[in-house]
Amino acid sequence: MSEPWKELLAALWNSVTAGRRWLAILFVLLGVVIPGVFGLVTFYASTFASLSSYLSPKVSVLTNDEENLRNEWIAVVAFFPSEQAAREQLSRFKSLYEKYETEQRQGSDGPYALWRDDIVVARDPEKTGRWIIAVDMYYGPSAAPIVSAELARIAHLGGSNSEAQNTYQKIFVSSKVLCYAQNKFEETYGHIEPVPAPKVDQENTPYAPCSPSNA
Repeated sequence: MSEPWKELLAALWNSVTAGRRWLAILFVLLGVVIPGVFGLVTFYASTFASLSSYLSPKVSVLTNDEENLRNEWIAVVAFFPSEQAAREQLSRFKSLYEKYETEQRQGSDGPYALWRDDIVVARDPEKTGRWIIAVDMYYGPSAAPIVSAELARIAHLGGSNSEAQNTYQKIFVSSKVLCYAQNKFEETYGHIEPVPAPKVDQENTPYAPCSPSNA
């Protein structure tokens, strides 16, 4: 069964291109070849970009707080699904901590809560997309049992006070001692740039990084 539209289209083609071979070639180039080539170029460019992104090594940059935590035992107070969520809770936690802390340091403006200036927000070194509120308790090298004992102390500030239990203490439900290891951080987020210098103690002596095997 014939299809009139095809016959009409063929007749129109013959009429337009009769004696004009160059015009027929131009129509083919514009309608078939060029779109096809463009599609191939777009496809391969997209594929190359995807492969380059996949094969290129990941690079990460530490925040100042993360650099302070790097390769040290820290007290993780709580975990959060985003940086925003962690920072929204940071001021509330600090306020409650200062309310119940009994140990103090002496500053130029008077005494203040022991770890007030050591509470930070940082990326979880073990899981991408997760953030932590942590306390960087000791300058330089420290041992997991020492940090663990101090974490237990601050987690129970307020004692049996019902308000403390229902506000402050409940924040510590998932708290833990964690080795903020550089190698684990790089496995999760990529090679750190610029390359961090070895950590040193108060006497400017390099010290060994924390290790989960020595917890």
